[in-house]
Amino acid sequence: MTHRLSVSLLASVLFALIFAGSTRAQARLTETDRQTTVSKISFKFGTTQTFEKWRLMDQIATTEPGFLDAPKKLLDFLPFISVEKHGLGPIELQRDVVRLRNFYAAQGFLHTQINYFASQYNRDKNSVHIIFSVQEGPPLIVMSVDIEGTDSLPEDVDTRWKRQRAGLFFADSSRYSTTASLKIENDVVTFFQNSGYPFARIHTENKIDSTANIVLAQYRIETGSRARIEDILIEGNVSVGDRIVTRELPLKKGDYFSRKKLSQGQSDLFGMNLFRFAIAELPEQPQDSSVVIRYKLGEANKRSLTVAGGFSGEFGLTGEASVIHRNFLGGARSATISGIAETGWYANPGNGKTARRSFKVSLSVRQPFVLKRGLSATLAPFYNRLDDPNQNTDYYSYGATGMLLFRMLVYRTATLEYTYDRNVPLTGRGTDEPFDLYDTSAYAVGLTFGKLDDYLNPVRGYMLHPRFEAAGTIFDSGVNYRKGVLSGRVFAPVSKRSSFALMLSYGLMVPFGESADQNDPETEYRFDGIRFYAGGSNDVRGWGLNELGPQLAVGDSIVVDDAGIYSVQNPLYEAVGGRAKLTGSVEYRFPIALMPEAVRLGIFIDFGVLSARFTEDGQRTAVVGIDQTVEDTGSLIGADFQFGTGAGIRYATPVGSVRFDVAYKLTPSYTDLRNPEDIILYESGLTDTEPKAYNGRRWRLHLSLDRSF
Repeated sequence: MTHRLSVSLLASVLFALIFAGSTRAQARLTETDRQTTVSKISFKFGTTQTFEKWRLMDQIATTEPGFLDAPKKLLDFLPFISVEKHGLGPIELQRDVVRLRNFYAAQGFLHTQINYFASQYNRDKNSVHIIFSVQEGPPLIVMSVDIEGTDSLPEDVDTRWKRQRAGLFFADSSRYSTTASLKIENDVVTFFQNSGYPFARIHTENKIDSTANIVLAQYRIETGSRARIEDILIEGNVSVGDRIVTRELPLKKGDYFSRKKLSQGQSDLFGMNLFRFAIAELPEQPQDSSVVIRYKLGEANKRSLTVAGGFSGEFGLTGEASVIHRNFLGGARSATISGIAETGWYANPGNGKTARRSFKVSLSVRQPFVLKRGLSATLAPFYNRLDDPNQNTDYYSYGATGMLLFRMLVYRTATLEYTYDRNVPLTGRGTDEPFDLYDTSAYAVGLTFGKLDDYLNPVRGYMLHPRFEAAGTIFDSGVNYRKGVLSGRVFAPVSKRSSFALMLSYGLMVPFGESADQNDPETEYRFDGIRFYAGGSNDVRGWGLNELGPQLAVGDSIVVDDAGIYSVQNPLYEAVGGRAKLTGSVEYRFPIALMPEAVRLGIFIDFGVLSARFTEDGQRTAVVGIDQTVEDTGSLIGADFQFGTGAGIRYATPVGSVRFDVAYKLTPSYTDLRNPEDIILYESGLTDTEPKAYNGRRWRLHLSLDRSF
C-alpha cells in the first residue's frame, strides 16, 4: 500500500513540476493526472511555417485520436478490436519538444523556440488539446560551396562530372540542412562508384556561423583507383551453371566497375524466377586497379503450383491456376501450364447486362538470352472459350502465340508478337447454322517506356504504351485490319503526400479488303473482339464494362401472357463498339486526415467517346429487327463525348493500389438510364408507354487493382 501511494505521489509531483508555468493556460495543466488523455494536437506558428503538420507529427511520440477511433469504440466488444488510449505523458511531452527542436536544427533552423504553453485542458472530459507554439527563427544560408579532389579525373568521367555537379550540390543562398548535406554525400559517392571507382568516399567539413546564420560548405572527395572487373564469383548455384548466370549480368570481366550495374545484375538474376534470393556484394580485397565482385544465390524449387481466386461484380467468381517448371530442360528455360476462368457466377454487371463466361488454358515455354542479354522468346499454344451474351458472341478458338521481348531498361521494353488461331463460332446471329469457322493471322509490335518513382504505386513520372497490330497483311487471314493504340499515364506530385494522376488513350482500327463492310453480319461477328469498347473499372468509371457508347437492346423473344401483357425473354444491351476510341481521366489523390499513410482518397473525372453511331436521327440506341444501321467512319464527334465523376479509396499494397470507387454518370445516354425490355417493347409498337428513365442507373461501384503498366 505504501509503495503504491509513493508511486502515485511521485507521478503527481512530476505532472505539477513539468506543467508548471508562468501563463494562465499553462497553470491549468497542473490539474491533469495519469488518466488524462490527448484530445487533439495542433501547431501554432509565428511569422513563418516551413513544414506541414503531418511532417511535424512524424517527429513526436505523443499521439491524438484518429479517424478510426470512433468506430473502434463501437466495436470494442469484439475480441480482435482494441482501442488505443492516447494518454498524456508529461515526460514524453518534454521529449517531444526536444525532438521537434532537433528536427528543426537538422533542417537548418538553429534558433527555433518551441513550447506548449497555449495547450488547453478540459476538466469535464479530463483531456488536453496540446498546442505547440513554434517560432522557427532564421534558417542557415549556404554562402559558398568548395569541392576538392576532382582535378585529375579521366576525360570521360570529368565531362559527366561537370555536367552533374551543379545539380548535386547546394546552390548559393539556398537553405542548408543536415538532410540535404547527407544526400549530397550519398549522391557524390554513388556517381563515382558508378564511374569505375568502387572505393570512393567523401569528407564533409562544413563551417557554420550560428551567429550570422551562414554556412561555408566544404567537401573533399577521395576517389581511389579506377578499377576494372577482374573476376565474377558465383556462389550457391547448384543446377544452374555459372555460364547461364554470368550471361544475364550487365557487368563482364574487363568492364569498369559500376555500383548501379552490380545492383542491376542482382535484380536481373532475381527476375529469372530461378532463385529465392540473389545478393550482390563487393568482398574484402586490396583497393587497387582491379576488383572482384560476388553474387550469392539461393535456388528456388524447380516446380511450383499456384492457385488464386477472386470476385468482381463484372465477372463474378474468377480463378487462376498455374504449374511452372523453372529450369525446363536446363538453360534457365521455363515452362508454365496455366488456366484462367471467369465463371460469371454471382456476377452483377447491372444496367441490362449479363455476365460473360471465359476459360483459357495455355502452355508457355520461355527461352531467355536469345542471341543477346535482355532478349527472350516465348512460344505459347492455347485454347480459349468465350460466351458473352452482351456481344452475342459464343465461340472457341485454339492456336499459338510466339513473342520476342527485348528488355532494355526497367521501364523500357519492346515486343514483337505473332498469333495464329482457328476460331469456331457456336452461334449464327439469328440463323439456324453457326457462322463459318475462320483463321486469324496477326502480328503486333509494342513498346513500353517511361520513368516512375515507384513501379506499383507511383506518384511521379510517366509511362507510354504505343502498340500496332495487323492481320491479313502478310499471311491470309479471316479478318483483315490494321490497329494502333497509344496510351499514356502521367503522375505529378502536388505535395509529398498528394498527387495528380492523368490518363489518356487513343485507338484507331481500319478494316480493309473483305472485312471493310462492318455491317455484314459475319464480318461484324468476327470483329466483336477487335473493335474498341469503353467503360469499366480501369476505363471510364461511371459506366460498367463496355457500357459506354451505342448499345443495342436485344432479347431472345417477345411473349404475351393470358392477360395480353407483353414481356421480353432475356433482355439485355449489346455493345456495338467502335473503330476509334478516345478515353481519359484526371484524378487527384490526397491523404485522409488521421488515416494510415498507405491510404489515399481520390477524386476523379473521366471521359470517353467511340466513333460508332446509329444512322437514324443520330440516335445512339437501336433494337434488333428494326431497320437501323451503324455508321462508323472512325471519326470522333465532340458532341458524343460522355463524362463521369466520382471518388474512392486507394490503398497501397505490395502488388499495386487497391481501389474502391463510387462513380456517377454526368452525361448518360438514352439507354444508360432505361431498361432494355422497356425499349424493345416501345420501339416494337407493343406498348404506348415511353421507357422510363431511372436516375439510380447513373451510379456505379468499382473494386479493382490499379497498376501503372
